[in-house]
Amino acid sequence: MRAIKRTATATGMIFAAALGAAADDANIGIVAAENFYGDIAQQIGGGRIAVLSILSNPNQDPHLFETTSGVVRKVADARIVIFNGANYDPWMQKLLEATPRPGRTVISVAAIVGKKTGDNPHVWYDPPTMPAVAKALAAALQEMDPEHKPEYE
Repeated sequence: MRAIKRTATATGMIFAAALGAAADDANIGIVAAENFYGDIAQQIGGGRIAVLSILSNPNQDPHLFETTSGVVRKVADARIVIFNGANYDPWMQKLLEATPRPGRTVISVAAIVGKKTGDNPHVWYDPPTMPAVAKALAAALQEMDPEHKPEYE
């Protein structure tokens, strides 16, 4: 009887994991280098996206960040990547180069707002920045998922 119960439990867990993987595959995968960009992505994409914010602790120094194999896999799988740029998170550019993906949209916030290396990299404090990020992200989501375009607007 115990063997049957264990088998049923294991089968249920495998089935649930398969359903979870299928649900994750249905969502648009987004990787944000910093959590404030990930928060915007979650607000715009809602339940139609899966967001990973790499740096989510305000005490983390992005200049000292060391990647893991899990982060590399997430970036490789992401359909959209959002990062600050302007040398604030230089490791992200290296990850993108190491994990090319056809059709992936890369949003460099610094590039959107016209900042470059040497400028103040804390661009999220500038009031026009976050609306510009939201607009770029909404456009990327609308292109990838035109059926739900009104929801991303």
